Amino acid sequence: MQLTRHFTPDHWPFKGRPSGQAAIVDHVHKLPEGRPRADLLMYVFTDPDAIWAGIITRDTAPHWFVHAVHDRNHNISRDYVWCPLEHIKWRSL
Repeated sequence: MQLTRHFTPDHWPFKGRPSGQAAIVDHVHKLPEGRPRADLLMYVFTDPDAIWAGIITRDTAPHWFVHAVHDRNHNISRDYVWCPLEHIKWRSL
């Protein structure tokens, strides 16, 4: 997945998220009991220029947590599963 903002391992621009210290893994309803599906190995996201990638592997699941975010398009809150930034593997592409 490609994110809309530029980031580096030292600069995470999504400050409105839980303390600005976590990244969304997926919607809660896609992850039974907040755990990765058996066929899921990792989530990968890149910045718009594909200079950096963040990799969330299934072994980080014990650190995931649920937090609601307001969806401005539909004017409702949606629950998401989040991974703290310190558990994300960062790679330069």
